[in-house]
Amino acid sequence: MRVRGRPASLSALNRYLRDYWAEHQLPERLLGVFELALEELFINVCTHGSRSVDDLEVDVQLAHVDGEVTLEMTDNAPPFDPAKAAAPALAAPIEDRPVGGLGLHLVRHSMDRFEYRFHNHCNSILLGHRL
Repeated sequence: MRVRGRPASLSALNRYLRDYWAEHQLPERLLGVFELALEELFINVCTHGSRSVDDLEVDVQLAHVDGEVTLEMTDNAPPFDPAKAAAPALAAPIEDRPVGGLGLHLVRHSMDRFEYRFHNHCNSILLGHRL
């Protein structure tokens, strides 16, 4: 599914995810994990990637093969490797923590696979979770 990189497109992506989940009868326990990942990654692209790209587009593809569900998100924003983003200061008191980074941290640690590549002027993130 291809959408414009605008926060308003998130509802269409969530519908796509839920419809895919129902159609393929995937475990309900993993739906929330993928909803969180989709929202976090998509909103990050919309917020940060749209600052320098007028025609920001995001492609999302879902698949399940060999006991693994995958979500691949590709965008035409400037290169950004979320796997290299600094981990949040979880040990610090909450009032001393800088804003940001916690959602991405949750996504990285809730998936069995988290891969990034920049290819053909596009970011691509592949997430996977075993069934």
